[in-house]
Amino acid sequence: MSKCAIPCLLLFFIVIIVKADIYLHNPRGSNNRLNENTAGRRNANRLFDSQNNNNGGYNVGDRKATAARTASDQYQMKYFQSSAASAGGSKQGRSILKLEWTNQHGCGITNDTNPSKRQCNIVLQYMCQKLIVENPRDRLRDGTSTNTQAYIYRNGYPANLRTYNSYKSIVRTDRGLHENWDWYDKCMQREQNGGLFSADQKLTVRNGYIRSTSTRQNRNGARRGYECPEERDYYPYWHPTPWIDIAVFAQNQENCSYYIKNSFNSHTYGECVQFYPDGVRRHASRWNNAFECKCHKGTWVQFSSYLELAPELKTVEECVSARKSTKINYIWGIPYDTKNITKKECMVAPEKPFCSQAPVNRLNHLGNGIGGETNSFDWKLPYFPSGSEMRCVYRARYNIRRRLFHNRDKRLKTTKTLERRNRVPVQNKPGRETCWSRTPVGNQHCPVRQNLPGQSHVFPLDAPSPGLDNETINNLNVRGKRGNIVQVFPAVEYDFVPNNLEMDSEDLVHIQWTGSNTHNNRNNGNAGQGTDGTDRSNILQMAKGGVSYPLAFADTTLWNNSEIVWIYHNELNIKQWTLLSVWLPPDITRA
Repeated sequence: MSKCAIPCLLLFFIVIIVKADIYLHNPRGSNNRLNENTAGRRNANRLFDSQNNNNGGYNVGDRKATAARTASDQYQMKYFQSSAASAGGSKQGRSILKLEWTNQHGCGITNDTNPSKRQCNIVLQYMCQKLIVENPRDRLRDGTSTNTQAYIYRNGYPANLRTYNSYKSIVRTDRGLHENWDWYDKCMQREQNGGLFSADQKLTVRNGYIRSTSTRQNRNGARRGYECPEERDYYPYWHPTPWIDIAVFAQNQENCSYYIKNSFNSHTYGECVQFYPDGVRRHASRWNNAFECKCHKGTWVQFSSYLELAPELKTVEECVSARKSTKINYIWGIPYDTKNITKKECMVAPEKPFCSQAPVNRLNHLGNGIGGETNSFDWKLPYFPSGSEMRCVYRARYNIRRRLFHNRDKRLKTTKTLERRNRVPVQNKPGRETCWSRTPVGNQHCPVRQNLPGQSHVFPLDAPSPGLDNETINNLNVRGKRGNIVQVFPAVEYDFVPNNLEMDSEDLVHIQWTGSNTHNNRNNGNAGQGTDGTDRSNILQMAKGGVSYPLAFADTTLWNNSEIVWIYHNELNIKQWTLLSVWLPPDITRA
């Protein structure tokens, strides 16, 4: 720390974190897979820190009947955004996507007499960008290479924009990218939060200080994609982040008020801004607090998260008026990624995250929760007033912990205090982790440490077609991959998502699925017939639920009273027998 440094934050809550697998099934989670023709993924560090089973995850979809060789041959699931009619909590105009996952080490257990003392949090998040971005290197993409994006550590900041562009030129457009180079370099340059508990771990010091790339779980600052380990490991994060919260599943319902209040969706967070000699904003700064920032001639700025800017609303009065008249969540503030920190703008803020007690599922089990259904959440997809098509990615952060000390034990303050007394209470053991909370005594929250996350492949969000603005769209997808449960584990066999869709007669169903032509689960790992290593799906009508064989074609009534209101090629006059006998790309059908 520099001579300007302020004292570290006091810390009050110790927990044990146990390594915990989580797998995303809808939308399809990559587990860092891309297009491997092997049971195991090639690169566990391609995009993010996924230490899950190497056989987990799903390949990116293929557009054709053969393996994709270029990005244009990949198929990215496209969903429709919610519309303006959904603003203000209305049930009209919603586009509903069911998020499904399995997590191995249990969750939702609140009984204090449980001998495991296990606690958990699950945080669901996404980030989006417009199809056209200022720098093509920043474009969200799955990539065609399984190699990790490159990064060269340099002590200090680039001297000017020209040097910055030179440093960033290392980014390859054929490799996958979620967080961008700027995000990771910002993390590398910024000093770690000195109040975080590190137990017996000696965090890597680079040129005089510990960076935000080093945490108790990542002491050597190892890199996975361009994710920032400190932001990944703690929630809610205390600086601006590109990730937007969807939902938080907390250990107890009483914790929800804290998470909702401190979500970056609605809570501004500060960052130190410094400048190049020509006055252009520099992307990174070492200083992680307002005091040191000012001491080193920086400007501490409170930034806001947003879905998109609203440049047509040029004054705070116009912004406030539009919010009242449209019920769209317009706010006036400084966008987190702006280049001009002196200019406040009108922007569309994300909705507050949903929060509830975590759904229950038992320990050591990658399967259904209570009620015999996969744990899931119905996500109302966001509305972007500009009508722009967006490119997005979704992630889940699963944290489980085993509580050792009560947060009101004021004797436990910082790592340094405990080291001086020669009684660091938690030793590093395989499969066990520790974290501290930055929250005041009494709140009893530990920042959610993203232990073993899951992230999806990239998917577009498009505006609803004209005439569908007031309709509810239910997205019907297929999860799983070819093979029986043993062959595909820890992925799952084929099934529809939702498995049981109940809807009003005027609601719409967006039917869509994808799959890979290259996955090979194991030797003889293709139970289910068909060409080895390929995913294929179809829809057939059953007589009733619980029956496992289809009706004869002459007896089918599935499409008799249905109307196609959108299909990718715009030919809406499709006959029943065509739908039932020919594979079609996605369409929207009115039940």
